[in-house]
Amino acid sequence: MKTRVWFLLLVTALTVCTALSFAQEQAPAPVFKDGDTWKFNRIVKGRASSSERFTGTYDLVFSQGQIKVYEINDDKRTEMDVKSEGPGSGLLSLIGIVEERPILKFPLSVGQKWNYEFLNRPAGAREESKYFVEIAVTGIEEVTTRAGSFKAFKLIRNQQRRAAGRQVRWISTTTTYFYSSETKSIVKLISVSDEGSASQETELLKYTPGN
Repeated sequence: MKTRVWFLLLVTALTVCTALSFAQEQAPAPVFKDGDTWKFNRIVKGRASSSERFTGTYDLVFSQGQIKVYEINDDKRTEMDVKSEGPGSGLLSLIGIVEERPILKFPLSVGQKWNYEFLNRPAGAREESKYFVEIAVTGIEEVTTRAGSFKAFKLIRNQQRRAAGRQVRWISTTTTYFYSSETKSIVKLISVSDEGSASQETELLKYTPGN
């Protein structure tokens, strides 16, 4: 009986210590180096927002204090003109540099929460819609991608969009994503919307550190 009690106490203590360790662990703001390069693969299904790119492979390169974005088609690499609030901004957010709509807020820590609102005109819409976003850092997990396995912070982003029109409609999108300090980026992202079965999956294929 005593052995069982001591065992339960030990398990409880280990659980509490692990939880406290995760709660205290933080991911600091990344310091980019010239030549840092990320290769992402993105699969978009259904209706995409005006700030997203469609299915494809993209390179992000940090050069002279700026991020350059390239679309990869076979062996062809085409530089894209990406703005923080325009088409392709979702790619920039993968390394946390879109301050207007922060899906990463450093330093990251388990239990952290924040929210924000913004206006945007969805693809094909005549009017702007208002978006309400809540983000929570829910834990730390080991995540495997084609770039390797990484210890990553898990975040969940819940977005509500008030669609324009005569009747008020609310459209929900839930995005789960994982940030690794090792790659200074999101390594995996899965987003699902209740509008027309729209979804998006993004995965880090390769990270090459700069000098």
